[in-house]
Amino acid sequence: MKAGQLVMAGLLSMAMAGPAAGMYCTPLGTAGLVIGRYQPMQMTAQDAQTSFAIECFPSVPGENLSLSVRLVNAGTGRLRLSQAGSEQTLAVHLYRDAARSVPLDDQSAIRYSDRPTIPTLYWVSLYARVPGGQDAATGLYQLPLTVLIEY
Repeated sequence: MKAGQLVMAGLLSMAMAGPAAGMYCTPLGTAGLVIGRYQPMQMTAQDAQTSFAIECFPSVPGENLSLSVRLVNAGTGRLRLSQAGSEQTLAVHLYRDAARSVPLDDQSAIRYSDRPTIPTLYWVSLYARVPGGQDAATGLYQLPLTVLIEY
């Protein structure tokens, strides 16, 4: 790990790289992507989302902030949700938008540009879609994610 990085444990892990000219940012809490009760006989897709906040503190009011949030382990293909205590998995697709039209993978990032004058919260939402009709057991599934936050 490089100096200036922080990794948080949980269903959503975060690594941070910074700081930029005295500004510092910190993630608030952790969240995980959990798909509610999956029903294999349901042929329609099932959607889920998770959100987390990043709080940034300017050392000088109006200082430029360029914030980038990237998934580290998303790959460029399909991810697999796993069922706790089981070998069961489900395919899942991640997205940047609620309409689930802009895929989110290792090659893409969610970006913010700002000039905060006071400590400011930036909310990041991640969206998922599990295609219906998969050959998997009924149950709760979760996806561990690692997020890299650069500023």
